[in-house]
Amino acid sequence: MGWADWKFTHLRPAPKRPEAVLGYEHGTPKGTLRLLVNDDTDVPSEEAARNFCRKFLGIPGDEREGCPTDHPVHVYFTENFDFAKSLFHGEQAQHFEFDGIIQDIIHDETGELTGQANIHRIRQGIVTPQPGVLIATNNSELAADNREHRSTTTLFAIAKDPDPEHRLPLETEEIQGFFRLMEENRNLCDDPLIHEYRSIIGRNTLAHIREFLGFLEGDTENRTPVVILGDSGTGKEAVARLIHIHDRYDTDRKFECFQPVLVASIPDGTLEGELFGVVSLSPRDYVEKEARPIEGYLAKSAHGTLFIDEIGDVSHQVQGMLLRFLQGHKVRPVGGDWTDVPDVRCVFATNRNLRDKKEVNMREDFLHRIDGLTLELPSLAERSGEHENLLDYFIGRSKAVEKTGMDAPFTDELRERIIELCRAGAFTGNIRQLQRFVSRIVLVAERDRQIGMDALNKAMKYTLVQPDIQKN
Repeated sequence: MGWADWKFTHLRPAPKRPEAVLGYEHGTPKGTLRLLVNDDTDVPSEEAARNFCRKFLGIPGDEREGCPTDHPVHVYFTENFDFAKSLFHGEQAQHFEFDGIIQDIIHDETGELTGQANIHRIRQGIVTPQPGVLIATNNSELAADNREHRSTTTLFAIAKDPDPEHRLPLETEEIQGFFRLMEENRNLCDDPLIHEYRSIIGRNTLAHIREFLGFLEGDTENRTPVVILGDSGTGKEAVARLIHIHDRYDTDRKFECFQPVLVASIPDGTLEGELFGVVSLSPRDYVEKEARPIEGYLAKSAHGTLFIDEIGDVSHQVQGMLLRFLQGHKVRPVGGDWTDVPDVRCVFATNRNLRDKKEVNMREDFLHRIDGLTLELPSLAERSGEHENLLDYFIGRSKAVEKTGMDAPFTDELRERIIELCRAGAFTGNIRQLQRFVSRIVLVAERDRQIGMDALNKAMKYTLVQPDIQKN
């Protein structure tokens, strides 16, 4: 693979329908990297775009004649900053998949940082995988400043040096890192689970979950039970649903049911009947000796996933009954006979430490039975390197851009303060609390002005559960 495997397409708005896009292809061969080049003067034609890539992306001494990747590449190029910006925000952004974006940030005619707005758009509202962004600018000081003060691992920067042999080694590393990230993105986008992955925000956490799912491939005969540990608000049910969808792709048999059971929502004394079912007898039933069974959650989970949340709160008696189910996938409704429940993946979740006998009252034999594979989800404070992207994502999902009329609706001071709170563990409700907190700030902020610390202070007055400032 080399430069000959790069395809170039001019991306542009339709003359009669400005909201439509000409040139974009939704289907590309597996493994083909999708790269958007957005530069106001250097890519007006296919020949110019080809020269641009060879000139500024070549790797000195590379075996592939300087080509930075061994994957085929489809380059979409445009010289229209404003048009490109429209691709990166809101619902429309989900229709365009780019593994990486090369963005010129200085408009050559005006000298303004026009392209910076595109970077704000890219970082807001785009769900995993976050495209890599390579800033390519004629201003070497600006490129160096972006590298020095970068706030996310998906951002890279180089100066437009026409001679790769004279390029700084640091900039060569930037190009190589950018293409490695593109390759990771393409591997993810080629995965049939991509649409489900989009609910998992954060590259590092997603990589951890994808590795875990790999252990379950081919595990379709006697499905191994799974335990998901994590604090409230870390996304345990979202991961359970992802495990279910993974199993659907991994089996030829019908595997459709996802049966969630929230233990805390079931009244005391009725959990046994809700789980295992009840045979209800009326006076007429006694006469005719006919019983009408009420199907329990376990029976409903046949050919699917049984997800029991807050497993650490169930009694010893229920644990014993679940133990029998796990041993033979049979259930006996209250007042009924034993029946088979075929092909079930059992997923258990809890925010308690099941390893600590002082914290939970768990039977030893039950713990050993459910101990198939355990996935522990990190708290928000532990997701270092993801706080910036998480914040940008929730800002993009809010009405902040529309309310302020700005591509960067939060001030740098406010952004840094929220990130500090994330790092310090102030959001004890984790991802769920952070999302609500960002939405609340936007709700109380004034219109048509950038949102700053005054909105944060006001939001603190109108919240039921405040961030734990003492941890900061």
